[in-house]
Amino acid sequence: MDDGLTMTIGGFGEATECRKDERLTQVTGNAANMAPEMLLAKKGGGYKFGVDVWAAAVVIVYLLTGKHPFWEVNTDKM
Repeated sequence: MDDGLTMTIGGFGEATECRKDERLTQVTGNAANMAPEMLLAKKGGGYKFGVDVWAAAVVIVYLLTGKHPFWEVNTDKM
């Protein structure tokens, strides 16, 4: 939220087009919302577009309960 009380709900600055059989390896975003495949992507294998479903579900749980389902201060424990 900025000084004018304008809030950004979402952005597509790091969006990537992914073909059906393509695997991505770029890891960006908030670790608390990432699917396990994304957290392990740099170790090999990559991930597919299904990680977006995971992230959407995390946001839905947060909106419904007010609590993050996988929050941990130490991201290595996530």
